[in-house]
Amino acid sequence: MKRIGLLIFMALIFSSLGSITVFGENVMMDQVEKALKEEFTYYDNHSAKVLDEMETNTNVIENEEKYEKNIKVLYISFQEVRGEIYYWDNSQIYYYDVAENKMIDSSKIEINDSINTFIKKHDNVGEKEIRTGSFLILMTSIILLVIVPLIIAFFHNGSRSRENLTIYKNNRVTF
Repeated sequence: MKRIGLLIFMALIFSSLGSITVFGENVMMDQVEKALKEEFTYYDNHSAKVLDEMETNTNVIENEEKYEKNIKVLYISFQEVRGEIYYWDNSQIYYYDVAENKMIDSSKIEINDSINTFIKKHDNVGEKEIRTGSFLILMTSIILLVIVPLIIAFFHNGSRSRENLTIYKNNRVTF
């Protein structure tokens, strides 16, 4: 019995070691999550992943003054969800101030050569891609809304009258 308890305890310890993160990374991801929630209405919570990052020094414009700061340029991948069934994959580039632990607006960053090569490296930034399962659900619902009523109308001939009616001075006349 003690061995089983020890094995369960060891399994819990080893499984939790993979989820330990550095404090700075956790604060950075909280700031990324906050920025994504503000910018994207349909952002799926906690779906953000840093795919690539680069640390560099560049000029940042604050209150019409230039300051040289150490920033991280982050290539973030995340999901947007609509109606709990339609999922889109999206990506963005964000700038993070390492010293102040906050996100920096991209309009306040002076793009240097290293940031420019980073942006060119990730040229598909901002492209939304619908997931395959969501695309199949969307196309199936469109086909059902358009094709099925046409099929029903085509095969539902029994309700048509065989008589030709002509309206003559508000009276129906049968031929």
